[in-house]
Amino acid sequence: MADDTDISAGANDYYRAMAAMGNAAAMNNLGVSYEKGRGVPQDLDKAVECYRSAIEMGNACAMFNLGLMYEEGRGVRKSLATAAELYCRAVALGNVDAMVNLGHMLDNGIGVPPNNAKAYELYLMAAERHHRVAMFNLAMMFFYGRGTEMNLDDADFWLRKAAEAGLSEASHFFSMAKCHSPSDSHTDFTLH
Repeated sequence: MADDTDISAGANDYYRAMAAMGNAAAMNNLGVSYEKGRGVPQDLDKAVECYRSAIEMGNACAMFNLGLMYEEGRGVRKSLATAAELYCRAVALGNVDAMVNLGHMLDNGIGVPPNNAKAYELYLMAAERHHRVAMFNLAMMFFYGRGTEMNLDDADFWLRKAAEAGLSEASHFFSMAKCHSPSDSHTDFTLH
């Protein structure tokens, strides 16, 4: 029986062959393999190179992945502005993870000017696409009235959806919210 390394190595051979034929998704997947060390030695420089190639081919997942590397300063010099730019490009192509990360940056003014209304829009788009962190963050926007009118019924709706989707933080906050009102705390409970 093959172990995970053998399977990953085989997958990487496939990704290389498909990437050589111009397949952007395969190039992104090869970047993930290098970033995580799956079937190949971890090599962040090669990961960045693969992501950039996939981005040139218009791959939204690669835009998100490289954006995350810039946001965290892994394999590249940390640049929140570059991360936000890459997330914006990925959002334009419908990437839900980029919607959440860019929403978080806008909601909290991380590397970009704060814009709760735009963060609300991004969280809503991602929540409607069943992203559980977006559901939770959207609930917090309704709970605290950030970027939208305070609406405890909508907060409850999205919190329940996030909890049903398996987000443990949603269940915890739901229990806590029964004991407190939105004015009891100014703590930011959004996730990223």
